Amino acid sequence: DGKFVVELLPGNHAIWAIDGEHAASAVERFDLASGDVVAGVRLRLREGVRLSGVARSGNGQPIAGVQVDFGDGMVLTTDERGVFDAGFRRGDQRLIFRAPGMIPRAVDVQLRDKPLDLDVELEPARGRFEGRVVDGNGQPVADVEVELHPLDGLSPSRSEEHTSELQS
Repeated sequence: DGKFVVELLPGNHAIWAIDGEHAASAVERFDLASGDVVAGVRLRLREGVRLSGVARSGNGQPIAGVQVDFGDGMVLTTDERGVFDAGFRRGDQRLIFRAPGMIPRAVDVQLRDKPLDLDVELEPARGRFEGRVVDGNGQPVADVEVELHPLDGLSPSRSEEHTSELQS
């Protein structure tokens, strides 16, 4: 009869419905306090088209373990063949592909009447920063944490703790 019950911990939650024959429902967001019951939630499945694809390296090899983020709470991971299957979706979609050692890539697609099978190429990330940490007097400082915050909106921030012998 379409009824559901989900037991949750208190906090902020996003809930939506999916099945293999429809596009997912819209995402509903709720704050749930201890003892709260949110009743009357209605999740409407929609018409859509199948969205799938493969992630490859620049030399055409499939990449396993690529995270495909749909920005709506769904994050998939490619299988050993580099393949992902997002099921049925609809409308404009922005997919962000992320894999260790690869440059993240955003792909915008418009889903209309026909299924879409993407072939996405990811390039290796070969850049690096090298430098030195010094204090206000120009003296080297050991055992520091160096943080990197990319501004592209796609890449994760990184933080590394470095311990090194002080050298003049």
